[in-house]
Amino acid sequence: ATRRRLIETGGKIAALGYAEQDDLETTLDQADSALFQVTQQHGGGAFVSASVVLRRYFAEAQRFDDTVVATGFPDLDRLCNGGFRPGNLVLLAARPGVGKSGLALSILLHAAAAGQTVGLVSKEMSETEVVDRLLAQTTGINSQHVQQRLRQGDARVTEAMGRLDRLSWWLDDAADASILQVRAKARRQASTTGLQLLIVDYLQLLLGDHKPGQTNRTDEVSRVSRQLKLLAKELACPILALSQMSREIEKRTTKVPQLSDLRDSGSLEQDADVVLFIHREELYDRATEQQGIAEIHVAKNRHGPLGIVPLRFVATTTEFHNLERYRAPEGY
Repeated sequence: ATRRRLIETGGKIAALGYAEQDDLETTLDQADSALFQVTQQHGGGAFVSASVVLRRYFAEAQRFDDTVVATGFPDLDRLCNGGFRPGNLVLLAARPGVGKSGLALSILLHAAAAGQTVGLVSKEMSETEVVDRLLAQTTGINSQHVQQRLRQGDARVTEAMGRLDRLSWWLDDAADASILQVRAKARRQASTTGLQLLIVDYLQLLLGDHKPGQTNRTDEVSRVSRQLKLLAKELACPILALSQMSREIEKRTTKVPQLSDLRDSGSLEQDADVVLFIHREELYDRATEQQGIAEIHVAKNRHGPLGIVPLRFVATTTEFHNLERYRAPEGY
């Protein structure tokens, strides 16, 4: 049966190759998707009985701890019912310079240290910048001084490189990658090494599946977010997509983020299972008592309550910590 499906799919791929009027990237994505479905032996579109659904539900519940990706921040994990769930699209949004990439890399390090395979699509940072950030978070050394310390033979940096080398994380920093190319690469990674978490930094920099000028920006972002949601379901792994926010927040008296601040498309809110915002009061009020504090706002959550999780933010290393680590001893 698999061979027959493979022969049938080969004919479909040949037909796609002859359809010269279609966009090449779209054609490649369709061909890759068709072949992937055969290799994974996906079933057809028939209804499934209640007994089968319940058995699957029971099996998933038994392996819940193995499939959910914990963020490393217990209060955030509790709000998210244990962490990021397979098939979910999680949006992490903030204005530039607030710490989106830093929080994403903190989650990457925790997931990888827990033995999970993490893929990172970095559209904004180069390979060197990603490693700078990871080493800074691992060692506590200012990210701007990491390479200098490495050249000087700093043992902390070399040991940190060894620890990072032992973790299962994969990087794609192609600046011109499209959503179709990301989907194809993620499928291949999932089929070879497995993939428990995919991070996209960041969503608005992904190119859509249309040629420039064919659609407006809102439609393009809508298609990208929908493709990411479908990919999360296809690979049965959570996707953490970083997102920019509109400048409207700067015009308001209160700077607390809202779902309407998501940039370029209302479909981001619709497609996402979880929406997280980063809010740092110190960026707007230098006299605030919340110095070094970042609030993670859970603004949408299909699997749990909404809420706010305060974390410690270290600007020199762009890392986030649970506040408990920084409580002074009693009587200090």
